[in-house]
Amino acid sequence: MVNLCLLKHHQSAGITMALKNMSHGLVNNVSRSHSSPMLNACGAFIPASTAIPVIRAKCILHIGDGIQGLAHGGPVMNPKRVKYVWEHKTMYFSTDPVAMDRIGWEELDAQRRAMGMQPLSEAPKDEDSGFIRMQPEHVTIAGALGLGVDDMSKIDLRRITLESPLRSLNR
Repeated sequence: MVNLCLLKHHQSAGITMALKNMSHGLVNNVSRSHSSPMLNACGAFIPASTAIPVIRAKCILHIGDGIQGLAHGGPVMNPKRVKYVWEHKTMYFSTDPVAMDRIGWEELDAQRRAMGMQPLSEAPKDEDSGFIRMQPEHVTIAGALGLGVDDMSKIDLRRITLESPLRSLNR
């Protein structure tokens, strides 16, 4: 199975990328993991769901669309939240969903800092994010459970910059 995900903020999970896409896309009745702004269990639910052997074994490639990122107000985009969209111009490819999410989390926090916002793990409830506290720690917990690599110093990150085809034609 190929997991296709987006780089975006999620009000209860902090980040929606590979892990949350797996847990909430392949498990039924997921509303129980975040049924209200006070009753939020994404921090535990996401790693527990992605640890299910049939899910973990089937998801062998993760492709993350980060061409545009959503730094806040997600997961649903609406015209009021367009101010949080940025041109990230990045695609992610990984066999490790934890590593992909760790990198995505770093990118979301960098963009949030650039916008004058707090990091995901510290951000309070506001008019565009209704949960009392986001739970991006699901990425760290998944790493601790052995579902992938969470430590940035141990992730084999390779960046490839592609040149625009139009730019090469103008030479």
